[in-house]
Amino acid sequence: MAAKFELKKTSNDKFVFNLLASNGQVILTSETYDSRASALQGIESVKKHAPDDARFGRLSARNGAPYFTLKAGNGQVIGQSQMYSGAKARDAGIEAVQRFPEDAEVLIAVGRMFLAGEALHELRRARERLLPRARTHTAAELLAQAARTNEPTSPSPMSHRVDEPD
Repeated sequence: MAAKFELKKTSNDKFVFNLLASNGQVILTSETYDSRASALQGIESVKKHAPDDARFGRLSARNGAPYFTLKAGNGQVIGQSQMYSGAKARDAGIEAVQRFPEDAEVLIAVGRMFLAGEALHELRRARERLLPRARTHTAAELLAQAARTNEPTSPSPMSHRVDEPD
């Protein structure tokens, strides 16, 4: 599994993303954003600034646990790591962030699924076709309805499904 960004909507209707390493471990969590578009810009900012070691703040919590932050060009924190057991582990986390973001896939949470690429576009097309005559539907209902229509579609969106972590 390659590294990936997972973008989610929070319970207070804000957006946050995580950068996950190839082993599925969260290595960077963003600040909260007011809109999905702003969060996507935050992901692009991580991709842009992660290679620059000077953008990383190497910090320690009150209890002495090391962690790091990544800052944008304007000095604003884009994301923060988890707490690490030692400085060596923290520095390995920084190296992981520097290595992964450029080619990391962006997955967007839709209900309890994460969709990317063509699967996300298929959901949007289904929503556009069905919403004028529909009540509120879940993502799964919209995809099922789109599948029942005889309109040509891309490969099954479910083939791109990644389960949401517990």
